[in-house]
Amino acid sequence: MKQKKIVIIGGFGWQDIGDEAMPQTVIYNLRQRISNLDIVMLSPNPTYTSAYHNERSINDVNGYLHKRSKLFWLLTSKRLGILAKIARKLFPAYIEYAFRWVYFLLAAWCQKRWISLPIDKVAKAILNELSNADLLFNNGGGNINTLLYDELYKQTLTILAASLMRVPIILSGQTIGPVTKKLHACVVRWALNRVDTITLRDKGISKQRLASIGVQKPKIIDTADDAIGLPFLDREKTTRLIIENEGYEWLHMPADIIAVINMNGYLKAMGKNNIDEMHKEVALLSRVSDKLVDDFRAKILLVPTDYHRDSDDRPLLRQVKDSMKHPTRALIIEREYDAIQYKSLIGLCDLAIGARYHFVVFATSMGVPCIGMANGIYQKTKLQGIMDLYGLPECFIKEDMETVEHEAMGSIVKHVIENKEQISRQLKERTLILHRQSMLTILRAEAVCNKR
Repeated sequence: MKQKKIVIIGGFGWQDIGDEAMPQTVIYNLRQRISNLDIVMLSPNPTYTSAYHNERSINDVNGYLHKRSKLFWLLTSKRLGILAKIARKLFPAYIEYAFRWVYFLLAAWCQKRWISLPIDKVAKAILNELSNADLLFNNGGGNINTLLYDELYKQTLTILAASLMRVPIILSGQTIGPVTKKLHACVVRWALNRVDTITLRDKGISKQRLASIGVQKPKIIDTADDAIGLPFLDREKTTRLIIENEGYEWLHMPADIIAVINMNGYLKAMGKNNIDEMHKEVALLSRVSDKLVDDFRAKILLVPTDYHRDSDDRPLLRQVKDSMKHPTRALIIEREYDAIQYKSLIGLCDLAIGARYHFVVFATSMGVPCIGMANGIYQKTKLQGIMDLYGLPECFIKEDMETVEHEAMGSIVKHVIENKEQISRQLKERTLILHRQSMLTILRAEAVCNKR
């Protein structure tokens, strides 16, 4: 059979295991459906991405957009003194960025017509991969919004270039927006109206945002996150992970329930500058943990899902443990694992409380009753979306995490524990449906590739 080729883009490459779970699941499903498939992943860190996913990877378009040309560097060099100051005012960095953005599209248009424009080798490599691709697949995430405008420009530029090269495009498991600037709305409208199919991972919110900015041409469907069908390990292999983290005594500690807790170390998304500004959030979760120990003889598992140096969850989890009255009842997973292993660890527990989206996705897809909460509209939109899809809006806390009162949190935790069997059944039943729905883009990818 003729080899098929899919180029994958998304929010991966930053050591956020939730973001890696989406392409991990997508690749598994694509390879199950399409034989003789070549996959290339555009990543900010191709070495990490290739090692994690065992697929071919090259630099994404930001490796081209953020370079400074020698001409701009010379014009703005401090050695030129007053001339450099004038040049920096006349040619700020965003001027070159905009020029590179437009030139990349021109190069894509020309290459499809067998005209080769001189361009940076990173950009050339991307255009070469797109030129003979059967499909561009955006594997999901919340990377098209004004808050992460750098990601917005990156994703839309790649989509537009693929469109100019007449490559079909699918966007899978997206959270769209908020898109609050007119320029951003224009760029998103221009790009996404050239897409074949868009599936969304919330109930109505992203679809409404797309409609409000004029995205109408693709087939748009509410489904679920790509990672919802991620496989998991059996209980024996999972308990070995606990032991690897010096958790033998914790594992054999008697308890009526096991609660797993997560903190979001991506401080920019949480509206913070450093972990010291998270003291209210830390205090809330340490008090909740102690309350669980006192009232339900619980033991606490503290699980990160990100260990990049700029967004590592573990320092905050250490603060939670150190602030507890019963720190010996808590265990932190310090070692670094992949998404399947983290999902399996969460599946050992009876209750999950977390501030990261994919932590909650792992919990719900394992049938673990959970509570989601965060700071800021971007994070809260994602968490509300997953709870709405499961029909459990009461398990999402609408207030910002930093303003949640301990007593209010306690009543929600009590409600979830008292109804955990019913909630768990609902999660498992709904996961079967959502998993089937999340396969829609995989089936569409198969159909598109078979036509070409």
